[in-house]
Amino acid sequence: MSAPDAHVVARELDRLLGSPSFKGSKRSQEFLRHVVDAALREESETLKERTIGVALFHRPADYDTSVDAIVRVKANEVRRRLAQAYQELGPAPEVEIALPPGSYVPEFRPAVEALAGDSPEGGAGTRGRVKALWAAAALLALAGVAATAVWLRSNDPARQFWEPFLAAESPTQICVSQGTEDGQGAADFVSAGEMRAAARLAAHFAKADKPYRILTGRGAAFQEDHRLPAVFLGSLARQLAIQGNERLRYVFRGGDGVAWIEDTAGKGRRWTLPDSPSSADYAIVTRLLDARTGRPVILAAGLGPAGTQAAGELLANDDAVNSLLRKLEAGWPLKNLQMVLRVEVRGAQPAAPELVAAHVW
Repeated sequence: MSAPDAHVVARELDRLLGSPSFKGSKRSQEFLRHVVDAALREESETLKERTIGVALFHRPADYDTSVDAIVRVKANEVRRRLAQAYQELGPAPEVEIALPPGSYVPEFRPAVEALAGDSPEGGAGTRGRVKALWAAAALLALAGVAATAVWLRSNDPARQFWEPFLAAESPTQICVSQGTEDGQGAADFVSAGEMRAAARLAAHFAKADKPYRILTGRGAAFQEDHRLPAVFLGSLARQLAIQGNERLRYVFRGGDGVAWIEDTAGKGRRWTLPDSPSSADYAIVTRLLDARTGRPVILAAGLGPAGTQAAGELLANDDAVNSLLRKLEAGWPLKNLQMVLRVEVRGAQPAAPELVAAHVW
């Protein structure tokens, strides 16, 4: 690429990085600048998944790209932000920067000509055609993102379960209650089962290099930001599930000192604690994807402390999650889902949960 062309690309890169779509994401800015600069230096051979992971995300040279998908996830996000930026800013004045699906080498495409439509006979029509062209380009870019998502779905199910959390720029909130499992008790008391589950999830996020915060409180209102990804454990999860009963198939019920999980689909199914609560428990794991904000939320709770602990520990165990998710219907990674789990309690510790019911929508 000649020097003048390089200056044109650099100007367009600055325009994109200053757009609302990129301003709020330092890592997306760094990723796009890294690949564009490498292409301008004619070093496209360095734009491989592993080399980007090492150079940009400080991964060790021998890291396992099949397990750590940070480069694929970030490239997917950059493609989405590019499509949004061109919708916000309008057509590129001279050259368009694109990141084709399946590649980390950017393309520099000539901009659409005849943008102004200065002639009286052709002004409005030309502007309309240009607008339509850019709408089509945005759709193609989004289609590329969808294609990447389809590729990702063919990989590790546990990775796909957590993908909405791992792809988000913001940290995930791990929320546990203050008080006993039934919401009562001292203000500084946190259920041991919830804290064990929170600790396992924190280690899981740390291993994936995903920022997180563990928050405690007596109600959902204590969250730092209701737009951030969140995992709710125990009584907080049950509280939110009760508030969202109209959306959920499997819900917590209770009365006269008895608690149970009910299937609201009219099949009359319910799961209750056995006569000896110390021998078994039931739990619900719910993953919700907010269509408006894109915010992912997980609710994980048992009828008792053992169920909550088992549900949280399950989520932090990729092998166990894979075993359960492979039993779900096709297309679940991009949908809401619920799983009802039965947990054997051996001694004081819950065993690996068993899937007894699931719903995807």
